[in-house]
Amino acid sequence: HISQVVNNFIACIFFIKFFTKQLGDATIIMGNSIKGGFTFLQSMENIAEEMQPPISTEFKKVLREIHYGVKQEDALNHMVERTKNKDLELLISAVMTSAQVGSNLSDILDTISNTIRDRIRIKNEIKTLTAQGRMSGLVIGLLPIVLILAIMVMTPSYFEGFFDSAIGKLLIIISIVLEVTGFAIINKIINIKV
Repeated sequence: HISQVVNNFIACIFFIKFFTKQLGDATIIMGNSIKGGFTFLQSMENIAEEMQPPISTEFKKVLREIHYGVKQEDALNHMVERTKNKDLELLISAVMTSAQVGSNLSDILDTISNTIRDRIRIKNEIKTLTAQGRMSGLVIGLLPIVLILAIMVMTPSYFEGFFDSAIGKLLIIISIVLEVTGFAIINKIINIKV
């Protein structure tokens, strides 16, 4: 049961990363399709047919909903709810605004695709620049735990005083709290929101 939850969590992370990466390419294809004279619906069909999952699967679901009578705006909003993707939400709101106002959709799609690609590039740069900080935080966080476990295995009597006395137990609790706090602070520093 736990392995299934872990596998679902990992699959969800890969879905989010790959979907975001594909979305930049999809907006370029859609923009080029609209420049070539296709409608927005036909450009979505191109994405559903020509691109790989997961984005093709999501666009097929949208097209299926539209064919069954769901309004285009509602079907697109359902895709946003399923994927929980901020870039897709930006794309859909721009498409809806363009449909209401009547602006040039291909130019909007070009701008959004550039925005998505820039955001992905910045995230990758941040990940590269913070790699050393993440590794340092991991080593600093795990080193005390590894040392304590090694000492407990080699000389178990060394820590008996900590578990027998009230001050020892208090020191263990304080050290655990400080360890968790330090790990959380380092994690907060290196996780930069884009």
